[in-house]
Amino acid sequence: MRVSSIAGVEASFKSTGNNNEYLFKKISVPVPGEDLHLEGLLCTPRGRSGYFYTGVTKKERILLHFTAGHLRSDMATLTRNNYHVSVPFVIARDGTIYQLFSSKFWSGNIGKGIGNAGNAEDKKTISIEISNYGFLTEKNGNLETIYSRLPGPNGPGPVDVYCSANERDAYTTIATPFRSQTKFASFTSQQYESLIVLLRYLTATYNIPREFMPDNLRFQATDQVLRFQGIVSHVNYRESGKWDIGPAFDWARVVAGVQASAFQVAAPATRSVVASIPGFSNEAVDENAAVNGTATTRDASATDVITSERSIEELVTGTDESTITGSETENPDDMPLSLHQPGSTIHAVFVGINAYPRIPLNGCVKDVMDMDRFLREMLKQQDQVTYSPLYFVAPHSSDNSFIQYKT
Repeated sequence: MRVSSIAGVEASFKSTGNNNEYLFKKISVPVPGEDLHLEGLLCTPRGRSGYFYTGVTKKERILLHFTAGHLRSDMATLTRNNYHVSVPFVIARDGTIYQLFSSKFWSGNIGKGIGNAGNAEDKKTISIEISNYGFLTEKNGNLETIYSRLPGPNGPGPVDVYCSANERDAYTTIATPFRSQTKFASFTSQQYESLIVLLRYLTATYNIPREFMPDNLRFQATDQVLRFQGIVSHVNYRESGKWDIGPAFDWARVVAGVQASAFQVAAPATRSVVASIPGFSNEAVDENAAVNGTATTRDASATDVITSERSIEELVTGTDESTITGSETENPDDMPLSLHQPGSTIHAVFVGINAYPRIPLNGCVKDVMDMDRFLREMLKQQDQVTYSPLYFVAPHSSDNSFIQYKT
């Protein structure tokens, strides 16, 4: 997907709950010992659960990832029904922090990494996903994502352009290749600000030192990660196959913000948009509905804002750790790259009938054509779907014959 389209996708996701797929509830939790609040949205999918475990283990580290995608596919991937690969926090490009479950709980996310037999490290870490496509490949004057030209039975799949090579702000180039890659999608200023607040909150809440892996080990897989208490990233656990998070990241900004004696957010993302989210103006999401996957509303009040981690625990349900049947939960490496990869095929039928035998109508066929034009334009803007319509016209006639044509 083009980077220019992502803001619209995120805005739609937030304002509609991705077409009512998710329920949101505002979070405003004080950072212990500071004049600072963690602002975000508790995000609960309708009709899906079991993507995390409710077992509680002492937290020793905070683990940073990037999603290798955009928010809509990120959230679908991380909330798969009864598939325990997820994280408690996702930071969108607009800076919104989406919380999927209590940070006391855990889910698989490291995979077959150092020391993670039996999900030992998954349980000890609090993981954060930053919505970002990761490394990009330059071809024909464009930067393409990892989903571009995927091999398939009929040859390479569609091209997935992220930006042109002239859009310098959209990507970061590093002089020395990191795991054979030199170009990476840029993170936004809003993401850095939200990440700093979240890290300050988690370190204070769980008494985790505000320390980062030393410079000489920060981008390496190392056994020292098992003894380190502080903030680490996925590459510290994985020798290969992962790039999150390498040197194409403003580590200096994050370190300075987390270790400063105080921090002030320039413009929290959720404050300016919360009024546009259904449930935060004249109505609010019912807690039981959020847990059970059904939707009801009630009058909004001050109690509709989550102000403690304890409240989040009470609002979400997961899978008890005692239900794990094997030595390990699901492996993140077995997941598809994205639940919304280019090349997916969706079939839909739109029917518009004007010439009914007894009571002819007007406008039905026009409605179908209007829908066709809308889809063409929408999918063209998203730059990720090939739209190939097939029309069937069945006019009324004495012998009920059908005329078929294709465009």
